[in-house]
Parts: sequence; structure tokens; C-alpha cells
Amino acid sequence: MPARAGPLCGPARLGDNPGPPSGPRFLERSTAMTDLDFPLRGDFIPLDSLLKATGFASSGAQAKALVAEGGIQVDGQEELRKTAKIRAGQVVALKEGGRTRRSRVIAGEAQPD
Repeated sequence: MPARAGPLCGPARLGDNPGPPSGPRFLERSTAMTDLDFPLRGDFIPLDSLLKATGFASSGAQAKALVAEGGIQVDGQEELRKTAKIRAGQVVALKEGGRTRRSRVIAGEAQPD
């Protein structure tokens, strides 16, 4: 019996894309490397949370594994602390093959009291 096409299989149709995630806006800055600015809310963000929020890692487990393997640099230095506090002005880099993905953490908009 042939498999039936359902909502989870078959080619995507125009209009099926739900759009960008409902999180902070990311600003692409370069085409040679994947660079983006991450607007920070609050004083800091844990490194593993930043990796998930920027899409460098698809899950918390993958984010922690990337850090544990030494694949992450913060301000040019290898970072092995999974929950290192990343503050505005810092740059987080992930090297994948011959490509480098970087995220610069910037101060976000002030939150109303």
C-alpha cells in the first residue's frame, strides 16, 4: 500500500513557512562569514542560551556539547564554561569546517519599568 502524503511529508508549498522565530531580531552583517548582532535584554545571557537563541545550536544539549568540545570562542579565547555570562560588547564565534559564525552581543532596548 503506498504511503499517503500528509502534513509532515511532501514538498513545501508557498505560504507554508511560518516566518522567523518570535525572538530578538538578528541583523545579518556579512555574506563572507555568518555574522549577526544579538540584542541583549538584561545584564547577561548564559553562553548555552545564546547559542540556542542565535541558531548556532538546535538544542541545549547540542549547545553544551559544542562548548565542552572547545568549539566556541568568546572574544577570541576558547570558552569551556557552558553557562559563562555573556555581556554586551562580547563576540562569540563558532568555527564549522572552513566557515566561522560569529555573534556580537549588543545592548538591547531598555525595558519599561
